Amino acid sequence: MKKINVKIAISAIIILGLAILTIVRWNAWFGNPDEPAYSTANKINRLTLTLGNNGEYSRAFSWVYGESQSEGSLDITKVGSTDTSSIPAECNICQSRSGKTAYFRVYVDFLTPGADYKYRVKNGNEVSPWYQFSTLADSAKNNFSFLYFGDIQDSDSSTITRQLMNEIYEKNQESQFVLLGGDFIERPMDLYYNMAHEGLGKMAQELPILAVPGNHEYLKGIVRKIDDRYPYAFPYFLKSNVKKNHVFSFPYGNARFYFLDSNRDFWNFFEQRSWLKNELQKSDAQWNIVVLHHPIYSLKGGLNNWFVKRFFRSVIEKSKVDIVFQAHEHGYGRRRTTDEVGHCTPLYSVSYFSEKAYLQDFNGDYERWGTANRYYQKISINGDTLSFRTYTDQHELYDDVCLTKSNGRTIATDNANNIPENVIVPEWFRRVKGEKKTQKYEQLIQDWKEKKSKQ
Repeated sequence: MKKINVKIAISAIIILGLAILTIVRWNAWFGNPDEPAYSTANKINRLTLTLGNNGEYSRAFSWVYGESQSEGSLDITKVGSTDTSSIPAECNICQSRSGKTAYFRVYVDFLTPGADYKYRVKNGNEVSPWYQFSTLADSAKNNFSFLYFGDIQDSDSSTITRQLMNEIYEKNQESQFVLLGGDFIERPMDLYYNMAHEGLGKMAQELPILAVPGNHEYLKGIVRKIDDRYPYAFPYFLKSNVKKNHVFSFPYGNARFYFLDSNRDFWNFFEQRSWLKNELQKSDAQWNIVVLHHPIYSLKGGLNNWFVKRFFRSVIEKSKVDIVFQAHEHGYGRRRTTDEVGHCTPLYSVSYFSEKAYLQDFNGDYERWGTANRYYQKISINGDTLSFRTYTDQHELYDDVCLTKSNGRTIATDNANNIPENVIVPEWFRRVKGEKKTQKYEQLIQDWKEKKSKQ
């Protein structure tokens, strides 16, 4: 009887502790900040070029205009041609918590390889400027490059982000498209959608922008729900989701890309894992690249993202995926896989492009770390060789890995041994988190440096 009472007492204490923790953390886990009231002007805004759902020679165009159903269209012409196609736009009204917006979209599937196109969009008397983009040439199917950015999520102003993005674009004119690793917006609010699109700069209309969802694209709750505006901003999701999972796969040259939605409640991962496994099994691409928001190998400890790791790691590693792009944890980490021969793929990368930088615990899963810069990656594919290079927001080379396919195996060579690692307490962390947490972070860094010096 005494043992039963002890068990009951322990259970009651555990339940009470969980109840108190839930009450204390309720708003952080399940609450959403109020969205300020807004109105959407009868003005073309947030015009974004992305890919369509039929491969590298399809495109989709998304923009907003006003608050009600109306007619919109896209004019598109091949540079040098006298023919212009005018395509009616689809329109949907998105009602948020504090306002509504009319989203317009057009899909184009008749593009030809190696061509330059001009386009503009129209709503009534409103007409956008002409913009230009190019399609991948047949001769470049095994030789192209693209850019990757982790979390952007500006919370105050996008002025600095826009300046950096325009600089990066000018330095990488040959890039074919841009990948975003989630948390494109700070919160699902109209003002942050505007800020995020402004932050993309000139790239938004001239390079296809492709994004996976992040947790900041979701409304919190007992069951999380993606903000209704998000799939209209990236309309390939409207034709690719699987049981409300925002997944997407597309070919580009000799590569294929797979987008996962790691923000959903874990029971949805069964469908996503099955989808990913099937997509990888039927792939004949030379390079296979997975993008998801939450890191499979966390920068912040082995228990973080536990369900993401348990559901997706085995599929990714058994299917010989080459690169896994991740974000979410606002630090930089790069990890090669090791087999019985040496270093190989998958190559795992965590990166961020936000002003905010979080605490890392240097748990040993990653070979290379970074804590105090915005980072972006440039990936260049040349046949059976892939160059993975990471740059800081000052456009300085920070990491360099070469992947080479040989005899059915992909070798991962670290070319960054002579590039110093920048591992310090970021100013944002010091300013926002306070002295006690800063001292804890400084101790973690010191321990990491001592451990690394003995290796």
